[in-house]
Amino acid sequence: MLARQLLCLLLLMLASTGAAVAQISISSGDAQQGAPGQSLPQTLAVQNFDTAGSWDVLWHINFDETNGASLSHLNDLDTLTSDVVVNIPSGATDGVTLTFGPSGGTVQVDVCPATNPGTGWFCATTPLTFTATAVAPSFSLTKISADPINATVGDGIQATVRVLDGLGLPVAGQDIQFAAAAGSVTPETQTIATDVNGFATATMTALVAGNQPNALSATLDPDGIPANADDQVVSFTFNFLAGPPSFSADLGADNQSGNP
Repeated sequence: MLARQLLCLLLLMLASTGAAVAQISISSGDAQQGAPGQSLPQTLAVQNFDTAGSWDVLWHINFDETNGASLSHLNDLDTLTSDVVVNIPSGATDGVTLTFGPSGGTVQVDVCPATNPGTGWFCATTPLTFTATAVAPSFSLTKISADPINATVGDGIQATVRVLDGLGLPVAGQDIQFAAAAGSVTPETQTIATDVNGFATATMTALVAGNQPNALSATLDPDGIPANADDQVVSFTFNFLAGPPSFSADLGADNQSGNP
């Protein structure tokens, strides 16, 4: 009985102060997965079922492992890429587009009815939370050319690698960074994109004779952020033989004639 009386008292207090309780709920778009750098197929949508009228609804990125997630909506009332504010009429549903940053990871987006006292947008009630995950593609980098690479100084050589996805299918358009030991070949560095069959081939000229272990590296960096967990590297050894000697003397000297 006491609990019932307290509940009635609370409702009377709310009614007497004229306080409005905003009512929104997540409609669709929660728990989606997508690729880094891409937009989710479904918007992060909420419904305003407050019969009292429309609300300005705030979406705010509060956690981002993808290094640059952003929100967008054509009728955004806010100027921040991490925030979107949209006016939603009573009974209507609306949502925003989430675009992941370049890395894999989790993004959490809070959504709530909002107010703006002139210093920025703030939640008027406890926010609801959307969670989305950017799943980094599973790529593999393998050597196609024979290792070691055998050649004679002055010869042109090629090093070929291939990129496949988690299903064993070729991946096109991935930049492979080839880097050779200083003075071993020319050019020493070059970046080659994989073709439609997943192959990337670097062409160089051998410069120095000798066995040079792991002299050439080929690096795949799917997200473009150097030296993080997704980088893959393979290496090649050079085994170059000295070329034939070059003579600058007059080779016709064998048939000289003259006075004894």
